[in-house]
Amino acid sequence: DGTGIMLFEPEVSFGNEDANAKKRKKEIEKIEAEINKLAAEIEEIKSSAIYKDAFEWRFEFPEVLDKDGSFVGFDVVIGNPPYISLTKLKEFTSYFESGKFETYVRGGDIYCLFYERGNQILKSNGLLTYITSNSWLRAIYGKKLIQYFSEKTQPLILLNIQDTQIFDEATVESNIITFQKNTSHKAFKVSNLGNDYEFGSSLSDYFGNHEFSYIPSRTDEWVIGDQTTAALKIKLEEGSKLLKEFDITINFGIKTGLNDAFIIDGKIKDELVKSHKRSAEVIRPVLRGRDIKKYFYSFDDVYILDCHNGIKKNDIPRVDVENDYPAIYSHLKKFLPGIKQRYDQGDHWTNLRNCAYLEDFDKPKIIWGEISDKPKFAYDDSNLIAEATTFLMTGEKLKFLLGILNSKVSEWYFNQISTTTGMGTNRWKKYKIELLPIRLADSGIENRIISKVDEILKVRRKKSDSDTTMLERQIDKLVYQLYGLTEDEIRIVEGKSSD
Repeated sequence: DGTGIMLFEPEVSFGNEDANAKKRKKEIEKIEAEINKLAAEIEEIKSSAIYKDAFEWRFEFPEVLDKDGSFVGFDVVIGNPPYISLTKLKEFTSYFESGKFETYVRGGDIYCLFYERGNQILKSNGLLTYITSNSWLRAIYGKKLIQYFSEKTQPLILLNIQDTQIFDEATVESNIITFQKNTSHKAFKVSNLGNDYEFGSSLSDYFGNHEFSYIPSRTDEWVIGDQTTAALKIKLEEGSKLLKEFDITINFGIKTGLNDAFIIDGKIKDELVKSHKRSAEVIRPVLRGRDIKKYFYSFDDVYILDCHNGIKKNDIPRVDVENDYPAIYSHLKKFLPGIKQRYDQGDHWTNLRNCAYLEDFDKPKIIWGEISDKPKFAYDDSNLIAEATTFLMTGEKLKFLLGILNSKVSEWYFNQISTTTGMGTNRWKKYKIELLPIRLADSGIENRIISKVDEILKVRRKKSDSDTTMLERQIDKLVYQLYGLTEDEIRIVEGKSSD
C-alpha cells in the first residue's frame, strides 16, 4: 500500500506446540532421573555402602589368595550338595545354558554342577569329597559328569552305596567320592557297599576289606564292579550289536492325561455298550505295567476309551466322541472340568493326545513295565493297547529278542547299567534297553530260541500264570551258548559262588 510494511498471516498450530512441549518435558524428566540415579550410585561407591555386607575374601580366607589378591583355590572342598532336577529350576535355565558348565544337561541334576564348581575352586592337587545320589553312574545325564571326572580330575576313592541304606533320611542310593584336581589318569579305589554291611560299623574298615582298583574302559561310562565283572561286561559287548541298531521302534504306552476317565473296568464297558452299541468300536483292552509278566501278561478286565486324535499324515480322522458316541460322551462329561483342563489332550477335550505311532498298537509287539525287580518282557499279537506305565517295541526278530531280553544274561547286564529306584528294583527305560548288546546268532541258535519262546507263549496263552521255568532255563542255556560264556562266567551271571 506504499507504506513499506509487509504483513504476514501467522500459522496457528497450538495443538502441535503443546504436544512437542509435553514430549520435551518427559525427555528432560527422564534424563534428570537418570542423572540422579547415577549420582546416587557414585555417592554410594564413594561411601563404600555397597560393600557393607559383602563377603571379603582378603579378610575371611586370605589363604586362598596370592600376594596380589588373585584367587588361587582351596586345599579341600567337602559337601553334601542338594539333589534337585534342573527341570524344576526353570527360572535359572538361561544361566545354566550359558556355557558356564561343562556338566550341564537339560534334565540333569544340580549336584552335577556342584561337582564341577567344587573342582573349579580347588587349587592344583586340592581334594574334593562329596556325598550325593549315585544316579550319575547310571542316568544318561551322568555321561557328561563322568567325562568331566575322567578329563579334569583324578578320582581317588569311590564308595558306591547300593541296595542298602545307611542314612535314616536318605530316599535315594548314595555314593561318596574323593577326587584330586589333576589329570594323572591313574587307577582309583572302588568299593560297593552291599547288604552285607553291618549297620553302625566302620565304613572305612568295610571299604578297606572290599576295595579294588578300577580303570574305566571308557571316559563317559563307569561300571562299578570288580575286575571280573568288568571283564564279563566287555565280553558280552564285544562282537555284539546294540539293540537300538536293529530295525525296531520303541515308544511309550498311550497317555490319557486322566486315567480315571479313560481307563474303565468291564462293568462300565458293558454299560456303555448296552447304552449305545457303537461304543464298542472305541473300547479296547489295555495293559498296564502291573499286568506284564515274563513272556506274557494277565488281562485284568480293564479297558481304554480309545478316543484317539487321528493321524493326519495317514488320513485317519480323530474320533468324534460328541457326535458319534453319545454314551461315551456322557461318561466323559462326568469328569468335567478336570478332563477339559488336562495337559494331555487332542483337538477336542474328549480326544486323547496326538500319537504318531497309533498304528503300532495293532502290530506284534514286546511290552514291558518301567519298574521291575526282574526282566518282564511280554509278547502281544492281539492288538492290545499299552498304557503309559509301559513301553512297546515293534520291528524285526521280536521273538528272538524277547528270549534274550528275558534271559539271565539280560538281567545281569541291566543290573550293571540300569538306573535303580533305590528300593531293590530297576528302571527299564528306553535309553537303557537300547544299550543291550545282542550277539548275532547263526540261524540254528536263533531258531531254537524262537522255538522255545513259542512253546512258552503257547502254554501261557492257555493259562497266564503257568510254570514255564524249565523252558526258560533252556533259553538261558541257549543264550549262554550264544555269548560263549564259560562255566565260571555263568556262575557270575547267576550270582553263584565259584567255590
